[in-house]
Amino acid sequence: MLKIDKSILEVDKVISENIRNLGDINRGLLSQNILSQSRNFIEYIAIKIYAKGKDLNPNIYQYHQEAIKEISCHGSYRFLYKFHNMIQISSSYYTVDKDGAYSTKY
Repeated sequence: MLKIDKSILEVDKVISENIRNLGDINRGLLSQNILSQSRNFIEYIAIKIYAKGKDLNPNIYQYHQEAIKEISCHGSYRFLYKFHNMIQISSSYYTVDKDGAYSTKY
């Protein structure tokens, strides 16, 4: 299995586990985790696209940058680029406040 595929599956498991455990008690903490892991998930998907079948190390920051730039140029992946930008605004590489990680108003 390619390293990037393994990383995508690992992040998927973490996000899924957080969603399964989502409840009123840990909602803020789990929302923080989901936002953070969603960013990782999108970046790994972008690296998968960028790698074009090669076995790249998904934890090299340069690949993250190049992959995001790559998906910004292709119309069929533009939605991923836009979604990544929205998550960037809310989660960045900093820890999001539990109250700021989600909104109770729908």
